[in-house]
Amino acid sequence: MTDFSPLQQEAIALSALFQACYLVDKVATTGQWDADAAAPLIRATIELNPEHFGDIYPELNQLHLGRDLIKQLFTQQTTTAAHKRTLQYAMTVIYVSKQARKNTLLISNLQQRLKALDEQQAFFSDITGPELTRRLSGIYSDTISTLPKRIRVPGKPEHLQNELGAARIRTLLLSAIRAAFLWHQVGGRQWRLLFSKKRLVQALDIIQ
Repeated sequence: MTDFSPLQQEAIALSALFQACYLVDKVATTGQWDADAAAPLIRATIELNPEHFGDIYPELNQLHLGRDLIKQLFTQQTTTAAHKRTLQYAMTVIYVSKQARKNTLLISNLQQRLKALDEQQAFFSDITGPELTRRLSGIYSDTISTLPKRIRVPGKPEHLQNELGAARIRTLLLSAIRAAFLWHQVGGRQWRLLFSKKRLVQALDIIQ
């Protein structure tokens, strides 16, 4: 078991959040599905009762996309339009996750649905495959998507209107919500994103 400081835990959860949001934009704008980058996010979404924090994202190097994005955004390096959209998604996800935490019925339903899916995980041959993706997409639609604040995803119609592409986007948004819940649970707050940028960037070094 690896012990992480509270700030390192924040940095890890935030990296997962930004990685999920970046992948949302990638599917919406290009139709590309990065299964390797999505896998640790989906696995963490299904695993509801890890024994230790380190069990949630056990292979930290798999979060390098999110880590790099945060470093670029927080150190004011050259950023692309995709990076800016990712930041906007992340801030919206944090807001929506706050709404969700206040809705005990929704949280209970979400936990029950994910628990049932976790128990059936052995029947899915691929954690990033279409079948599990569609199941997670349905859970997102029935829970998070019912909140007053919706996460709008702009992109190309041929990708947004593609059934599997849309399911992948919703699955990634659910993974982003999971990361936002975790980030808040370990002490993450929006004001810290403004006033603790340097310390957060330094904490990202835990992800190689």
